[in-house]
Amino acid sequence: MLSRVADRLYWLARYLERSECTARLLAAYSQLILDAPTGLELGWDVLVRIIDAEPAFNKRYKLRSERNVIKFIMADEKNIGSIQNSILNARENNRTSRAVLPGELWEIINELQLFVAGNVSQSIDRKARFAFLDDLTARHQQINGLVASTLARDDVFRFLKFGQLMERCDMTTRVIDVGTAAIRGMPKHRELAIPHLWSTVLKSLSALGAYQREVGPLVESEEVINFVLCSDVFPRSLSFCMLSVTEVLKPLRDSAAVTAPLQATSSELEKFDASKIDMPGLHMFIDEIQAQLIATHNAAFEHWFTLQAEQLQ
Repeated sequence: MLSRVADRLYWLARYLERSECTARLLAAYSQLILDAPTGLELGWDVLVRIIDAEPAFNKRYKLRSERNVIKFIMADEKNIGSIQNSILNARENNRTSRAVLPGELWEIINELQLFVAGNVSQSIDRKARFAFLDDLTARHQQINGLVASTLARDDVFRFLKFGQLMERCDMTTRVIDVGTAAIRGMPKHRELAIPHLWSTVLKSLSALGAYQREVGPLVESEEVINFVLCSDVFPRSLSFCMLSVTEVLKPLRDSAAVTAPLQATSSELEKFDASKIDMPGLHMFIDEIQAQLIATHNAAFEHWFTLQAEQLQ
């Protein structure tokens, strides 16, 4: 496979995963706002912090209101990480990789882009937002199902999974980092609302049902953090995703060099226990994980994506 094709497949999967994860996050947080107990003040700026876009947001908007935040994350053409732009970028990477991908995938992603372009602006308001986000998530699941059920387990599949899993790792760490800081910073007289907030964290990562089956019905902070970061049975946990990256890339040349940072982090996750770490310590730990994700991304570019018209195998 040519390096430029591998690069496009990687980014195609990252953009698709980014838009899906963002849709799930927006749906979960919007529902939290609707269900929040009287007097519990929740700001919308936490969403901007999770996607690490505060400087870009502040250049565009003065107020961190619900409408401004939702518009910025869903539909702002000048926000490179918006759902609309993520889908556009996914479509472009799919278009330039059509020779190695199923024709059905192009059709579904093209329909997805047309759906978003035609509906995203009208879906900023709450009245239409939930239906839009539900439809968007269902379309992503259709794509995931097509890839899982029709692609040969060759290099095309490997680079798609690599991109998907890397983006999933990134979003998971951001949600836990910012979400934990926001929840643990709540006033003590709001402690009764905290389990509800942790449930929202799980919902935003599509993890609530899996958590309840694996851990139990009680939603507690340390258990949530341990499950989302360290579970070896939940396919969206950080540990599961990192181990999956190592496994899926193993047949590729230089894979050991690319995945070395993730393997080091996986070893650290085996020893991690949220009950034995304070908030500053958790933040530092997640910063270290983010650094290892960046190192893996950079290593992939060094070993695979910057090669000029060379075979990866």
